[in-house]
Amino acid sequence: MPAAEQELARLRFPKGASGRHVVVKVVATEQGVETHRITRVTTLSWKDNGGQERVLQFVSLQGYHKRQP
Repeated sequence: MPAAEQELARLRFPKGASGRHVVVKVVATEQGVETHRITRVTTLSWKDNGGQERVLQFVSLQGYHKRQP
């Protein structure tokens, strides 16, 4: 999914920066408890003051929650 302009501005990336999020969700069940582990990886690109293309990739969200029957 595309990264919102407002989010990129809050992260202090320059105008014209663009990015995409990829969400990975793993569901596991142990002893009757369902655990959802969620990780979001973001890839951003922009041009620096010298006009050179820059790319940055990082984990922007990570967490889990458990569900019991």
